[in-house]
Amino acid sequence: METIKIIGTRDVSFTGEDGKRVNGVNYFYTMRDEKVRGLMAGKLFITSEHLSDFSFQPELGQEVQVVYNRFGKADDFLPVQGLGKVPLTPGEEAAKKG
Repeated sequence: METIKIIGTRDVSFTGEDGKRVNGVNYFYTMRDEKVRGLMAGKLFITSEHLSDFSFQPELGQEVQVVYNRFGKADDFLPVQGLGKVPLTPGEEAAKKG
């Protein structure tokens, strides 16, 4: 598991290679990495169908642990105990307002 801070989300809808419609959410995040000075940034896509099985759906500014399945795919979010929602930076707050 790794701990990430959710800094943005984007609803996504596209047609897959099999011609089926795929809906989901891109989660944009930052996290600490021992090989990076400062913070690392990344993006995690989860289909709406799979996201409905998650036990928890984070809000902007929240720190969560990502649980991965044996294939390396995100399988759940767990809230970071004791930390809860982490305040957004001014730039993150402005992005949230749109």
